[in-house]
Amino acid sequence: MKLRTGASICLLLAGLTACSAGDGPRLLDGGRLDLQDPSQLIFLNYWAVWCGPCIAEMPELATFAAAHAGQVRVLGVNYDAPPPEQLRQDAEVLRVRIELLIDDPRPNWAMPDRTF
Repeated sequence: MKLRTGASICLLLAGLTACSAGDGPRLLDGGRLDLQDPSQLIFLNYWAVWCGPCIAEMPELATFAAAHAGQVRVLGVNYDAPPPEQLRQDAEVLRVRIELLIDDPRPNWAMPDRTF
């Protein structure tokens, strides 16, 4: 399967062990992202409601996530960092079907601030 990307920024992260499971970024559907599994491969997609290509690629990301379940975990981070209830509403309206993070995980991985 070929995955086309739009204007969103995507990061592929593997072997993340920067913090304990209880300290990881919050997931919109509850709980926290467990960063302790060094074999966990994560595809991180930054998106925004105002980004047409970001929204257009969401169905492809969901298909990719389903096709590679158990091998890759596809997570979305809203670039604008809305509060959880707004994020939930936006995801429902836009029919986002990938897991969403409430918190931007970059601080957990000592990554620089947004430069895009």
